[in-house]
Amino acid sequence: MVREQIFTLIATTLNAYLRNSGSSEVEVTIDTRLLGKKAPIDSLGLVNVLLDLETALRSCNVKVSFLSDQAMSMERSPFLTVSTLLDFIEAQK
Repeated sequence: MVREQIFTLIATTLNAYLRNSGSSEVEVTIDTRLLGKKAPIDSLGLVNVLLDLETALRSCNVKVSFLSDQAMSMERSPFLTVSTLLDFIEAQK
């Protein structure tokens, strides 16, 4: 799975969550924030998106664990932006 495919999967998963929660979809870019005031979702939403994304990746034969010690101990959160999440997923596969 290449970076562009992973990006599309992240964008699709994020927008599916927003639709299902009654929020408006967003134009997801590489710089879209996933944490903080400018993020389109709150922390609980991020957990849901990550769970859905992990399932979607697994169905594409990409095994990633967002709850791993590595993810939780990183100095810079892999969940800050779409870009950092992409980097983390690519490093795991």
